[in-house]
Amino acid sequence: MLRHPLPLALAIILVLVSSPARAVVLEEDILRDLRELYVDIIDEVKDGCLPSPKALRSKIELILRSSRIAVTSEYSGGSVLRVLALGSERGSQTCAGVLDVGLQQPVETRYGMKFVETYWHIIVYTGPKAGFQSHLVEKVDDIVTELANEILKARQQ
Repeated sequence: MLRHPLPLALAIILVLVSSPARAVVLEEDILRDLRELYVDIIDEVKDGCLPSPKALRSKIELILRSSRIAVTSEYSGGSVLRVLALGSERGSQTCAGVLDVGLQQPVETRYGMKFVETYWHIIVYTGPKAGFQSHLVEKVDDIVTELANEILKARQQ
């Protein structure tokens, strides 16, 4: 007879209820069918730490287009690549910030349209003000290249 059947029962329920394989299949289906993206840049970087936020957009659009992923100039109801950049100057000539990149899919619910994030990446950075922009652009390059590669891999399956 089991002394503590509750932990075992919870473990069995968690195994039965959770299905990571289905989540992966759903993600692969979404990525495989993704043909265009609206890029939404939310620039909340202050104090001159990101003097040219258009550089983020340019880098993202270049990577996506070179991966045969169309970029729409206006939101048309499809997938959104959201890039949130937060930051400000901290001390003398130092900036601190957060870069949050997420791929969002619209999903119709009984409460209306909602967005589900199917890909998410966040970094926190502190560094010299002079190199803050180039660091964020470099990180955006890494993150969006990884996402584009995942989309291309899903298309081949």
